[in-house]
Amino acid sequence: MRSATRFRRLPLILPLLGFVLATLLLTYPLAFRLSDFINDVPAVDHGANYWNLWWAERWVSSSETQLLYTDYLFHPEGVPLVFHTLTVLNGLLSIPIQRLFGLTVAYNLIVLLSFVLTGLATYLLARHWGAERLSGFVVGLWFAFSVYRFHHWDHLNLLSTHWLVFFLWALSRFLHSARLKDALLTGVFWAATGLCSWYYLVFAGTSGVLLCVCVALRQGRALQIRRWLLGCLIVTGVFLLIMSPYVSAILKARQDAPPDDLSFAVSAYFSVDVLCLLLPHTLLSPFVNRAGLFAFTAECPEAIFPTTTVLLALLGLILMPKRLPRALPWEWIGMGSVFALLSLGPFLKVGGLVQMGEMGYVLMPGYLFKKMPMMGFFKVFDRFLLVTHLGLMVFVAPFLGFLIARLAEWLRLRPTSIWAVVIVLSVAQGWHGGISMTDKKPSDFFTQVASETGDFSIVEVPFDTEAYPSHGRAMFHQTIHHKRTINGEVSRPPKSLHTRLERNLVISLLKKYYEVEQYPVSEEDRVRFLEDAHSLRLRYVVLYPERLRIGYDQTLEEFLVGTLNGTMVYTEPGMRVFRIE
Repeated sequence: MRSATRFRRLPLILPLLGFVLATLLLTYPLAFRLSDFINDVPAVDHGANYWNLWWAERWVSSSETQLLYTDYLFHPEGVPLVFHTLTVLNGLLSIPIQRLFGLTVAYNLIVLLSFVLTGLATYLLARHWGAERLSGFVVGLWFAFSVYRFHHWDHLNLLSTHWLVFFLWALSRFLHSARLKDALLTGVFWAATGLCSWYYLVFAGTSGVLLCVCVALRQGRALQIRRWLLGCLIVTGVFLLIMSPYVSAILKARQDAPPDDLSFAVSAYFSVDVLCLLLPHTLLSPFVNRAGLFAFTAECPEAIFPTTTVLLALLGLILMPKRLPRALPWEWIGMGSVFALLSLGPFLKVGGLVQMGEMGYVLMPGYLFKKMPMMGFFKVFDRFLLVTHLGLMVFVAPFLGFLIARLAEWLRLRPTSIWAVVIVLSVAQGWHGGISMTDKKPSDFFTQVASETGDFSIVEVPFDTEAYPSHGRAMFHQTIHHKRTINGEVSRPPKSLHTRLERNLVISLLKKYYEVEQYPVSEEDRVRFLEDAHSLRLRYVVLYPERLRIGYDQTLEEFLVGTLNGTMVYTEPGMRVFRIE
């Protein structure tokens, strides 16, 4: 009996191996350079996501730290991490890898694993909704290696699409079987989604409700209402139990929650343009943009619509026998349509321009979504297209095999030959230039600082207290030197953070010296800076001249050396370090 069970599960190993091989190929050379850091200079979000894994390990290792609060950033007050994209689950899963192989290897393995698991989850979801094995594998390739995921390769929270797909798979199993163990699994996957991404947490809740409604309408009188209600209680209970630390932290920090952001510029920029839904496939988009058409899509490449999937859906519906479309998963077309409308954001945008009506801006359903409680900080609406893409692929998957069979008849070829070509083209479609790697290591200065004793802090200049409180570079370096920094970066800054930074004399004065030409240096400024620097135990100021306007680095150096009697202790191209006694 056990042998028969193992034999039935064996076919799952084949697509898993296929996704592993596709990941090794399409992310080359990442899997062969795991100990090298991705990219030469860490981007804003890249450094923060790297720091997130480090912080999870530090929280487990030290009894002095809290998971959802840190004073290692924005020292000395610190900052809550409740609304920050901390990706707690990724951090916890990375701890054993960090301790065995180091942080960089752990980070890269989490990235690689997201591609494999997203492909596998999509395969399982498509199989549940009637797809053949090869069809499920192909749509798994399409989704796992989509332009959306490669566009966010430096965002561990947005790469964690697998938990969202696993949630929809477990929910689909429960809706069709009403088994309580599937409800339990659904709650676990929903919580796993929330522990990686706030966006996907809301996507899961919204798509889950829509899927329940659609399946209920299809089942009609056969609906098992009592089992469904009991299952919903189990899903909610398991979710709240796992998320209870976050829920209590959110309730405590709700007065200092990030402000709602419904500004015209931000909302319009991150909304999908209607014409993006008509853009040719991603393989053709470079040629289209080069010709001057659809040039506005360059600002949000993740919004490029999978036109190939749409054409396959239309072709399948035309060619398939009339009796088959009744069994198709129309639920996914309905759910994908709702998410496509939400992706258009609060204001209608066509051809890169926001449309105006007689009463003002033309409002879209995204406007009402932003007005819902706790949804005000949602600003990147084009991410809603993720579920639309997934819905189209699940819808196409069941009759993809039928299309291949018909094509094989027309060409008088074996279906296996056509499938081989389709898989090769799918892999080629998933090639987005690979992931750039570099052999450049971080500055030796930060390794030296890690060996210094004493409790002191560091500040890296410049920083931006308007958009992001700082940049992810400082957070990346903190994973090396393990000292507190006066600056940092959190994805959703609390309301009070900007005010606290403006009261910080070190930050406010340094900001003036690299933003205002020939800022007058008074004795009062010098005394105030030294007093505040002493209270913050500031030892090093790291200056990046290339990121300052020409000449302003000299003004800042004169302030640090001439006025504060600081000493330049380290220099390399693009970086100078001053010690403040």
